[in-house]
Amino acid sequence: MADDLNYPKAFKNLKQYDAKIGALTLELYNKVNDTLIDLIPNNSVGLREAQNKLMSEYDKALESTDFVKKFTASTVSTIVESSFLVNQPAPTKQALGDYLWRKSLFKDKVVLSTRIRNNSNLIVSSHRKALKTAMREGKTIAQIVGNIGDDTLKGFTRQLPKYIDDLKKAKIGGKALSQKSIQAVKRQAKLIKNAGLRADYLRLIDAIDLGKGIEKATFFAMERKTKLYANRVARSESLRAMAVARNHIAMQDPDTQLVKNVTQGNNPCNYCVAVEGLGFVPVENATLASHHPNCSCRPEYRRTIKRPKKWSNDTHNTRLQAEINKENKKSKSKGQPITYIKPESPVNLRTNDLYRNYPKS
Repeated sequence: MADDLNYPKAFKNLKQYDAKIGALTLELYNKVNDTLIDLIPNNSVGLREAQNKLMSEYDKALESTDFVKKFTASTVSTIVESSFLVNQPAPTKQALGDYLWRKSLFKDKVVLSTRIRNNSNLIVSSHRKALKTAMREGKTIAQIVGNIGDDTLKGFTRQLPKYIDDLKKAKIGGKALSQKSIQAVKRQAKLIKNAGLRADYLRLIDAIDLGKGIEKATFFAMERKTKLYANRVARSESLRAMAVARNHIAMQDPDTQLVKNVTQGNNPCNYCVAVEGLGFVPVENATLASHHPNCSCRPEYRRTIKRPKKWSNDTHNTRLQAEINKENKKSKSKGQPITYIKPESPVNLRTNDLYRNYPKS
């Protein structure tokens, strides 16, 4: 009964996808890194102009790396590789990909192509924000160390404590400069011979290793958001597609009468544990994983020649809410988070087979 749907393999696919998305992000970032680092200490270019130049470089990088196209292709490929079965309606992986591209597997009716496009837009927006933030943070620190150099002829020993306090308040990627960096700036400041020498100013920049800190913080910020949005769609769609394929095959057998939710992973949420707690439910009134974003549950079916009594929607929801309350009570006693997800209304999995309208060849 769709036993060839290998969930461990799917999780391996998602892990490989995560690594691929990380590599794509690094390739993109490397295209704009030099521009970012060069513009930060350039006092002749103001913040807004610098950010505009950086965004222009980012747009070029998006195009030259084919980032969105590669992200889209990798996402679809991961979903298809995880959910393709030889005995489902789609005869080939290409056919399945084409079908899923125009299909919504969720109640929100958002088709896969739109879902991927929405997530790619979120990724690009997060990249722009991370880069602009890096430029602003870098320029702020560069201005402080520049002021140290400018005040040398005025007697920087009087002004230095103020600038050091300013540096202590500065952030790179949300983190304060290390005490080691602050001390390095103090040492370099005392060596300044001429405030007009750019070399002295750049030595101050080097003393806090600003470029390296900005590079690391900016890439991590871009990578973190990229993986968040990418994995959200790839994981949810992959596991949902697997559940839909498994259900389609199971429903071809009229003796498949019962279905149970099975949690996976080390830390399933209370809602999924509650659905599992219902045990085997008549397929005419049941829900199908996944139940929420990043859900890892899978369906398990049982055949019987008996025809179990159909549950009403009220019966299903009342029993499920009781299970939810039970799990939440356990969590509260342990000081752990509870779930606020409301019971999902059941459907007839036999008539709501999402592959039932697969186009005939």
